[in-house]
Amino acid sequence: MPPVSDAFARELPEVPLLHLLDEGLLAVLEPGGAIGPRAVDRMTRVIGLARDSGAALIQLTCSAYSPLVPTLRLLAPVPVLAVDDVLVETAVRRGRRIGLISTQSLTERALRAAADRAGVELDLAAIVFRTAFEALARGDFDGHDRLLAEQIRAMGDRDVIVLGQASMARVMPTLSPELAARVLTSPGLAVAEAQRVLGI
Repeated sequence: MPPVSDAFARELPEVPLLHLLDEGLLAVLEPGGAIGPRAVDRMTRVIGLARDSGAALIQLTCSAYSPLVPTLRLLAPVPVLAVDDVLVETAVRRGRRIGLISTQSLTERALRAAADRAGVELDLAAIVFRTAFEALARGDFDGHDRLLAEQIRAMGDRDVIVLGQASMARVMPTLSPELAARVLTSPGLAVAEAQRVLGI
């Protein structure tokens, strides 16, 4: 959540934010990260709280729940946005030789679906890389950035390198300007999309 909330504070400081953090959302996913009945029930309750708060827009920050967004949109009279929708669409527009680093396979599926919608064929190098996320969960922020930067540099020959989780955005200041220019992260893109949807 912090990379996304930080991006909102930086780009849209005039917009008030209400944070609803449920640390149990990841725990109720099925083995392999699938969204089962318990996850649907839990996220439905979170969306209800956001809806009842009077929010003008609901921004999900966890990409694991992005496949559920079409269903969640039926529960609220305001836009419900997945954090990685605009990420994968932007990646497909930027280049055909794409590298993807993600903590689960859902982002790869979303990226391929975006390419199909755009009618383009990808040369995709995708890895599921959880080691850096595990370091982050332990509070080892420097270790997270170092491990992730190594994987990004290993994909340095790609036109575009997509970081599948919003939490990965913290690595950006550690990259060279040339490499960072080809790396896409979701927080800033999500804010720009929210701004577009809200018309502000």
